[in-house]
Amino acid sequence: MRNLKPVWRSRLSMNVQQGIRLAVMALLLTRAGWASGDEGTFESLFNGQDLTGWQGDPEIWTVQDGVITARTTADNPLTSNTFLVWQGGSVGDFELELDYRIVGGNSGIQYRSRLIDSEKWIVGGYQADIESGDTYSGILYEERGRGILARRGQLVEFDPQGKKCAVTFASSADLQAKISKEDWNHFKIQAHGDTLRHYINGNLTCRTRDAETEHRVGSGILALQAHVGPPMTVQFRDIQLKRLPSSEPAETGVEIKEKTPVSTPVDAITVLPGFQVEMVHSVPAETQGSWVSMTPGPGGSLITADQYGDLYRVLPSAAGADPDSTIVQRLNVPIGRAHGMLWNEDSLYVMASGELQQEGMSLSGLFRIRDTDGDGHLDTGRLLKKINGGGEHGPHAVVLGPGGNDIYVVAGNHTRPIEFDASLVPRVWDEDQLLPRMWDASGHAVGIMAPGGWICRTDLEGKSWELVSIGYRNPYDIAFDKHGELFTYDSDMEWDIGAPWYRPTRLCHVTGGSEFGWRSGTGKWPSGYTDSLPAVVDIGPGCPTGITFGYGARFPVKYQNALFLCDWSFGKLYAVHLSPAGASYTGEVEDFITGVPLPLTDVLIHPDDGTMYFTIGGRETQSGLYRVRYEGKESVVNHSGNAGSVSKKEQARQKIVDLRRRLEQGTGSQVPVSLDEAWSYLGHTDRHLRYAARLAVESNPISAWQARALSESNPVVAVEAGIALARHGDREDPQLTRDLYSNLATIEWSELSKIGRIGLLRAYGLASIRLAAVDDATRLAVAQRFEVRFPDSETELNQELCRLLAYLEAPQVVEKTLRLLRGALSQEEQIHYALCLRNVIAGATPDQQREYFRWFRNTGDIRGGYSLRKFIENIKQEAVDQLDDEQKNLLAEVLEPVVEQDAIEQAPREVVKDYSVSDVVGLVNNGLDGRNFERGRQLFATAQCVKCHRVGNQGGATGPDLTTVSRRFSARDLAEAMVNPSKVISDRYRATIFQLDDGRMVTGRVANLSGDTIMVVTDMAAPGDMTNVKRSEIEFMQTSKVSVMPEGLLDFLEEGELADLLAFLQSGGDPQNKVFASN
Repeated sequence: MRNLKPVWRSRLSMNVQQGIRLAVMALLLTRAGWASGDEGTFESLFNGQDLTGWQGDPEIWTVQDGVITARTTADNPLTSNTFLVWQGGSVGDFELELDYRIVGGNSGIQYRSRLIDSEKWIVGGYQADIESGDTYSGILYEERGRGILARRGQLVEFDPQGKKCAVTFASSADLQAKISKEDWNHFKIQAHGDTLRHYINGNLTCRTRDAETEHRVGSGILALQAHVGPPMTVQFRDIQLKRLPSSEPAETGVEIKEKTPVSTPVDAITVLPGFQVEMVHSVPAETQGSWVSMTPGPGGSLITADQYGDLYRVLPSAAGADPDSTIVQRLNVPIGRAHGMLWNEDSLYVMASGELQQEGMSLSGLFRIRDTDGDGHLDTGRLLKKINGGGEHGPHAVVLGPGGNDIYVVAGNHTRPIEFDASLVPRVWDEDQLLPRMWDASGHAVGIMAPGGWICRTDLEGKSWELVSIGYRNPYDIAFDKHGELFTYDSDMEWDIGAPWYRPTRLCHVTGGSEFGWRSGTGKWPSGYTDSLPAVVDIGPGCPTGITFGYGARFPVKYQNALFLCDWSFGKLYAVHLSPAGASYTGEVEDFITGVPLPLTDVLIHPDDGTMYFTIGGRETQSGLYRVRYEGKESVVNHSGNAGSVSKKEQARQKIVDLRRRLEQGTGSQVPVSLDEAWSYLGHTDRHLRYAARLAVESNPISAWQARALSESNPVVAVEAGIALARHGDREDPQLTRDLYSNLATIEWSELSKIGRIGLLRAYGLASIRLAAVDDATRLAVAQRFEVRFPDSETELNQELCRLLAYLEAPQVVEKTLRLLRGALSQEEQIHYALCLRNVIAGATPDQQREYFRWFRNTGDIRGGYSLRKFIENIKQEAVDQLDDEQKNLLAEVLEPVVEQDAIEQAPREVVKDYSVSDVVGLVNNGLDGRNFERGRQLFATAQCVKCHRVGNQGGATGPDLTTVSRRFSARDLAEAMVNPSKVISDRYRATIFQLDDGRMVTGRVANLSGDTIMVVTDMAAPGDMTNVKRSEIEFMQTSKVSVMPEGLLDFLEEGELADLLAFLQSGGDPQNKVFASN
């Protein structure tokens, strides 16, 4: 067996190994070595009467009052430690439970020990320590051996050479406080393989994994100790032993030759021209798990993490070399389950998610483990911060801040906020739901409240924690650009697909104090809400995992500056090309790598050699490590860092960014901007600046600006100030509500842009939600103001007007909303109106009620995510619950649970023409002036585009977003995509054909994985319906050459209709676009 040196000691040693075809070196500690078994039954080792089955000094050991007792006195002190030895023989793996009580002195419980002197009853070996003092109870001590192996509150690991790594997971004093003084306590010992656990009163006091070859012991005797020292009395009772099947772990460094199963072969992976993907390591699942995160380590190494197990140190094979020359070692640290890691100087920061589950607890938090003596071995660590959350929506990535003096942490929405020492986010977050929220119909995230997922920062010692951003669902990773701007890739709720509250996966620009509006169930805020920020770009359905910028990669400059995003579900590595836009960014998304199956978990650029690495795995799927190199002809030299390379345009833009940052600082405890300066930017044209200015205003005492807000005349400023006042105002003062309503009433609708009008409606909504209730006259006055604006030509405004008017119980809201429901072109729009009416329909006329409930009967073809059908049922049920018995009897027939035809009825149409690409191009080139917006919008549904595609906020999200299609594609490109969708199929939307060994063929997109199972969506209009395919059943698979978009969808349109549809697409759904006759 070869003794592997620490990989960061010498890059030379790594280079020597690279040329040798070695099998992977791994510590074959299976997960079974961590778990405690349920096999066997407990046997009692003490009869409660005498010392039958035990031997020891009869002058010391007796049975008194039915308990084993050892007593020493000042007159009869011990001259050496003595033991009461159980005569049941050697015990290997076991659980031992007993009660003990000690008064004075020290004692212990020996296990896997040896009898050194049978006449003097001297024993050596592992000891679970107990004492009357405050230091040693619960530690692991080795009697007549190595001494203290693990202190209380420590997780300890010894490698085969005896190198020790000790990580503090809990305060010794806190654990001591849970131990009763001079009274009975319950001790439990678990010895399973080389893992030893101690518990007192149900609390883990220490865990040790002892792999030291020279000293570790797999079996031995049991004994109880009386210790030399001051007078003492120690007693034991109810001693129970359960023997477990042996799980002696295999030896460290054993060479393994596992070849099957292997991770996705590179010929099943597609990458952009000029780039090359190489497999570096196919991860053996039984010994190394499934990798979900990694970080660059010293000396060209990588550190990787199994989702449910250990950490590994990897020396990748040389470029182009056989993957078998990659060296993998299990890292000698006592924690794992890392969803994020960071190597910085001498320290490994580990974000453990649900550690200690085998110990009956779930510990998540940020650990720091250091190499304190520079010998290449991590030896000392501690828990910097316990974080209440775990699993796949718990705490995730940890990254170094731009200055190198702090670290940033991201957590998913099942992670409760810690006690922050400071916050850039005003601590007034709330649900802010104008209408009652419906929880997820299938039970996901029920009861989880604001702020949802969050991002914070702390110093390198983890002493001070500051909240940076909130309102996420489940971002897994974060990354800084070269300007110090932070980004994250947030997840969607795929069960919501097809619902109006569905939000695609999205790239977010994480500014100081930002809020992105995730709320559980139907409560997700629309992106237009002024009190939140929009995404940089919506990506679409997927499962976000690791992200990184391409800085330092030996790639063409375009890709050095790209932000790479991993999508676990659909097997995509996206390259997002960011463009500055005011104080934030816009982005264009490109498929960089695709594969089937390719459950991407993390990606990084190694700073030592500029190589991109990515991992696949997660949820116990087959895992692998890959490298990406550029072999094309473009230059890989980046000159952007040269002096004088910043353009005037970039300098001007940087001033806006600097201003935004100054305003963001005003929201925290740093040097705030003045109130006057912050106020002056409330009306700025840039949304991010307005947002930052409002937070800066809110950081001041409300008494300093309330009167100013109530007298503000600038309409944009008045809206922002009104939102700030609604968030911070006195919730018990109805006059404040009336005053705010009065000032908002002075704002002319015509003076506001669409986003300004949404802001005005939001200001009224927040005032209604947060401030004191007003009288009916005031309420109806607000309702009357907006009822005349409803409906609007903008669907997004209609949805917000409907929401507010339903809350205000406006007299005409039911009639007008039913009219919109009849004419709505997408299921998302229809569901929104049905949702808004559910709480006011009881006050409608019988005919209106009948029409409303009849809609539910016509929803048979509404399709979407797993929860969508149940949501519709729940909307109906909540509406029915509002009715009285008389109304229910009157509506009995229409309330019957019958679901029939499509809610979006389309009359049959005859084929008009077999359109060619030239026909469509000709229409565009001849000009689309004077077209009809409303007919174009309707034809977007008639041609079935609306089921998969989105324009603005209308339509589905399973296909490409067409809002900016006119800016991204030429007329010919657009025509070819519509007429011949299979000619060029984006890898992002390409289906895969699976030929199974039983003769079946499954065609669709891989959307989820679990172990050996691949879950395939065969109809993207119904993403909740999946077909399971076992990897072991696949004979072959190939990408489909047929688009999931049907051909001939345009052939039912008259030429004028087609022109209106093309105009609608070209306008991005904007009725004010110049192509429409009304403009």
